[in-house]
Amino acid sequence: MVSGKIRGLSVLTLFFVPLLMTACGDVSGPSHVNSVNGWVVGSAADGYGMILHSVDGGSTWIRQGDISTIPHSSLCAVRAVDSLNAWVVGNISNGYGVVLKTQDAGATWERLSQSSGIPSTGFLDLDVLSANNIWVVGGNNTIIHSVDGGNSWTSKSDPAYDLYSMTSITVVDASNIWVAGATASDAVIIHSIDGGATWTAEGDSALLTDYPLISISAFDTDHCWTVGHGSTIANTIDSGVNWNLCTPDSLFRSPFSPDANGVCPTTVNRAWVAMDFGMIYLTEDGGNSWTKQSVSGAAGGYYLLRTCATDQNTAWTVGQGGDGGIILHTSDGTIWSVQTAPTNEGFGDVSFVNSFH
Repeated sequence: MVSGKIRGLSVLTLFFVPLLMTACGDVSGPSHVNSVNGWVVGSAADGYGMILHSVDGGSTWIRQGDISTIPHSSLCAVRAVDSLNAWVVGNISNGYGVVLKTQDAGATWERLSQSSGIPSTGFLDLDVLSANNIWVVGGNNTIIHSVDGGNSWTSKSDPAYDLYSMTSITVVDASNIWVAGATASDAVIIHSIDGGATWTAEGDSALLTDYPLISISAFDTDHCWTVGHGSTIANTIDSGVNWNLCTPDSLFRSPFSPDANGVCPTTVNRAWVAMDFGMIYLTEDGGNSWTKQSVSGAAGGYYLLRTCATDQNTAWTVGQGGDGGIILHTSDGTIWSVQTAPTNEGFGDVSFVNSFH
């Protein structure tokens, strides 16, 4: 288990100190077709959080914002709604969590004020249904929702889960939402079928005990995946009634094994998993078998944290390591190569328009 990641977790760090920084499945939006517009977020550098933008599929990346518009905060999650609208969340800055939005492709970024209902906690993940309908999760059992573009936020937390930091959220439609949470040692999966009015806990002790969860991502209302510490990978095909462990045979599920940090399903049976030490695994049969992907040798020293895909062959993965950040890209669904970033800092999330997360 590795501590100190931007958002791939160290739940140990997240649970005991203010949150540093985590899909996600907006399958109700536009059709998932190849898109060239995307964003990457990550650690702060030169006094402000990292936001990179590409309009050519990642062949070139340009940093956006400046010290006057972006807080000095690690930014942990991003969602591209369309070529103009995107959302970013991150750690606490000036006493409350960071929520940023752009409506002009990142030419300007606006931080939403605490008076709109943003709590004094760091945020780990978000998901969007539209430019106006946004869900955000974070520490201290934080789940907040806005339906007016962030002008106001409503808490959707259930006090029954106050023990947990909410590490990841996936929103299928206006009614169906899954959230993964973690303490320093255990995990929780909660599921709502009524837009967050009520939540039901899912999963059993074999999945949840001793293995904090890092990310969760649904393909549709029946099929959802979650990943976490110790090479934990699990899925459900019956809307959460049963969760099935499906860690690759080549990996050993143990508290000391590499973490599985991000999962990106692109069909009911197909999903990529991003892991520590530069590893990416692909399943095409619902987790019954896995193929270790061919990844640039430079990636071996990085913890790969999140993946997004615009079709079955085109995807990006980002991460961090001792040399800063890394952006990986595949155009054939098999071989991953490094894309050049203008600033070499740790990266926590990537999102392209019309992408699976």
